[in-house]
Amino acid sequence: MSSLLAPELLAHIGKSAPAKKELVTRRDIRKYSIATDQRLEKYLTGDEAPPMFYVALFWEVVERNQLTPDGVFIDTLLPTLPLQRAMAGGRKIEFDRPIRPDDVLIATRTL
Repeated sequence: MSSLLAPELLAHIGKSAPAKKELVTRRDIRKYSIATDQRLEKYLTGDEAPPMFYVALFWEVVERNQLTPDGVFIDTLLPTLPLQRAMAGGRKIEFDRPIRPDDVLIATRTL
């Protein structure tokens, strides 16, 4: 086994953060759509959210002192890794239908 996968790190597998609930607003959809250069009218009017909208919806809104030097939120769910840089390990997303204004979304995270 790699020395990077020390027992202290492996002990974090299965840990979860509290579920987060967010209300989707037409304004947030429009802002995201403009910022990401969407072209479809349904996105620009805020009638429906682009597929990756949920990612930004659940970003933490924090003060500057809670960011790393490169502007990334300091995630307390993640253990300190023996690497200079870390990458996302994957996501599992279940969409029952398109995201629309006034939807309430719930996100759960588990390592």
